[in-house]
Amino acid sequence: SSDPARSQDVRRALRRLPGFVFQVSLVLGRDDLGGKSWEERTSLFLEGIAGTGGGECFILASEKDSKLHLVLYSQPDWLASAVERISTYVQGQGGATPFLTNLIGLGRCARGLRIVEPSIGSPPKYRTVDDVWSFLDIFGEPGTALSAKTRRVLWHRVAPSSSPLQPGELECSRALFRSHCAFKEMENYVEFLRDFRQGGSAQAKPQPRR
Repeated sequence: SSDPARSQDVRRALRRLPGFVFQVSLVLGRDDLGGKSWEERTSLFLEGIAGTGGGECFILASEKDSKLHLVLYSQPDWLASAVERISTYVQGQGGATPFLTNLIGLGRCARGLRIVEPSIGSPPKYRTVDDVWSFLDIFGEPGTALSAKTRRVLWHRVAPSSSPLQPGELECSRALFRSHCAFKEMENYVEFLRDFRQGGSAQAKPQPRR
């Protein structure tokens, strides 16, 4: 930064965050149980969700007991937007007269899907990733850009360890990210993670760039 004092103030503020990578889990069901696998059925939908501006995220997906288990990762504002977008597309399928968005694009891909967990009326449970480098290692490969679209959604991988958020921490984190981290694209967020890594689930420590 051209303002060292401001830079230090920002770093001190960001150290109050419970983490730099946030996650949320969703479980989806579907009406069409036969035919295509979950990966074939939802890959385009998930890639579209992960790559949409204002809600960019990374996704780990797996099939268990005929349901699709998703773990979404991002900064808190984008993550909340991604969850809202999934809910909008999936819940919008129930009307007698379908919206245009249900007939084309991601809406068409979401036809027949439903959210199983969290249950209706229950908020999703957000967590923070304990080790940012473990997260980066899962989605990134040496010599490749972590934010490449083909790497946004991975299937049947082991999720990094995570810790639950305390009441109020999600909104506090969203406010701090809005104030100090005006990321425009995923590349900016990933660069931030590399420059200012998390040393543990409760203590953020600035580190030199790898």
